[in-house]
Amino acid sequence: MGQRQQQPLIGSLFIVGVSTILALSHFTSDLHSPALFIFKAALQPITVATLLCFGIYAAWRKHKWLYSALCYALFINLIFIAPNFRISDTLDQKDAVSSLTIATFSTLTRTSNTSDIIKFARSEAPDLLCLQEVAQKDRKLIAEQLNKLYPHKTQNTNNQLTLSRFPLRSIKDVGYFQASLLSHPKFGPIRVINAHMHRPYLSDGIAESWQELFKFIDDSSAAIICGDLNITPNNSLYDLLISRYGFNDSIISGYGFTYPNAQRRSAILGTLIRIDYILGRAFIPIHTQTVNASNLSDHRAVVSELIFDVNRQSSP
Repeated sequence: MGQRQQQPLIGSLFIVGVSTILALSHFTSDLHSPALFIFKAALQPITVATLLCFGIYAAWRKHKWLYSALCYALFINLIFIAPNFRISDTLDQKDAVSSLTIATFSTLTRTSNTSDIIKFARSEAPDLLCLQEVAQKDRKLIAEQLNKLYPHKTQNTNNQLTLSRFPLRSIKDVGYFQASLLSHPKFGPIRVINAHMHRPYLSDGIAESWQELFKFIDDSSAAIICGDLNITPNNSLYDLLISRYGFNDSIISGYGFTYPNAQRRSAILGTLIRIDYILGRAFIPIHTQTVNASNLSDHRAVVSELIFDVNRQSSP
């Protein structure tokens, strides 16, 4: 076999091998390997970039073997790189009572962007606003400026601030997350967990902060997790939140990428991953969008409208 024939064959085998590894990577556990955890966190943009390179190479070489290998690569990875698309479950009118609008925004502590935060809150006017990375002096100013809109608040020393239209009291604070009990006049008690989880570069299984969070949500109570979780939907910790603890992701369609935003130099490529979430248990998402709330932050905000299932049994 001549050299000209060997090159497309080797290239085809390389494409098949690498694309198979990428597809199988989605099924591996990343709870015991810091390197694998980071790799899986960025797996979606890595897969897209790799397939794009394969496509350029196949177009350049113009060989049927390469085209066949590229089709195989696209086929086995398409489900992992396609945007979310699902139709929200619908409830009968007797099963649903109005909606609850929630916003979460990681603001970046080292930048004082209070005017942007206040403008964002007044513009979107969610019922519940979860903020992360807000310095103490900024938390005080924001709470004062938004007091009429949000008469109830909780906060902690880890720079988290939760503002609510409805009565709210803190019930647990472990730094990385603060849990509050929201008393809704129609829905009843709802646990609100404003979280800014540290980057879980794991070496000995699930990190202690995540174990504490899982322990707290290990029941059937109505709950909302909002904040910067520092994981992507490819990570195993996300799978645990959805499959084991019964939370619904508020993203119904699209990628919902939130990081990096304009403040990061890498944002020249656009937002590439999703690490900010609104997750609900006993809630069904109706609409969710990401918003560039401030060019001084490296995150985009997330705003969701949820419907509460009043037939679901819950306890505080």
